[in-house]
Amino acid sequence: MGAEVEPEYVFGVRGEVAGCVVHVDPQTVAYPAGALLVLHNTATHRQEFISLAEEARPTVLAISPKRQYLCVCRAGEAAAVSVWDVAGRKRLRFLSCGEMGSEGYVAAAFSPDEQMVAAQGGAPDWTLVLFLWEKGKVFSVLRLSDTPGLGPVSSLCYHPEDCGVLSVVGERVLKLFRLNDKLLKTWGYQGGLNHNCQCQIWKDQHTLLVGTEVATVLLLEEGELRTEIRHHTP
Repeated sequence: MGAEVEPEYVFGVRGEVAGCVVHVDPQTVAYPAGALLVLHNTATHRQEFISLAEEARPTVLAISPKRQYLCVCRAGEAAAVSVWDVAGRKRLRFLSCGEMGSEGYVAAAFSPDEQMVAAQGGAPDWTLVLFLWEKGKVFSVLRLSDTPGLGPVSSLCYHPEDCGVLSVVGERVLKLFRLNDKLLKTWGYQGGLNHNCQCQIWKDQHTLLVGTEVATVLLLEEGELRTEIRHHTP
C-alpha cells in the first residue's frame, strides 16, 4: 500500500475566481490554486491547504467581516455556496437555491452580523439570493434580469452596519436594495443605466463610493447621488 503524498508548497492562483485573494488574519492570505484553497502565512511562508474537490469550479471567494467564515461559490449543473470555518479548516454548510437559472455565482458577501450570505447569480437571469447560512435556508430571491438594459454584475456589497441594505454594481448596473418583509426592494438612486461600474466600497454607514470604467467615482450619500468625482491625468 503506497504512502500518501502531501504537498508542502503550491504555486499559482486561479485568477478567474472573483475575490481570489482574501486576508483571513493579518499574516495569512487565502487563495484558490488547482483543486486546493491555499492558506499562506506571509511571515513564515508556511502553507496549509483545504481541498476544494467538491468545489471543482470555484467562481467566488468572500470572507466574513470578522474573518471567521469563508464563502466559496462554485459553478456547475447545480450552482452552490459553501461556508467554511476558517480557524477549524472545515466546511459548515452547503447551500443551494432551486430558483437559480444560471450555472454559477459571480459575486458574494456576508452580512455585517455574519448570519447571512448574499450570492449574485450570473447570466441569463442574474438571480440575487440571500441565504440564512447557519440554518441552511434561502431567505430571499430576486431576479435582476427583469431590469431593462441590465449588463454583467461585477460586485455585491453589504452596508457595513445594516443587514437589510446591500448594493449591486456592474455594467449599466447600480442598484441599492433594502429588505422589507423578506423582499428586496430598490431604493435611492435609479440612474444605474448611465454608468459602467467596476467596483464599490462603503466609506461609512452613510456613504457609498462606486468606481466606473471611465475613471470617475460616484459618491452616494443616504442612497442618493451627490457628486461624480473625475480623475484628470496630467
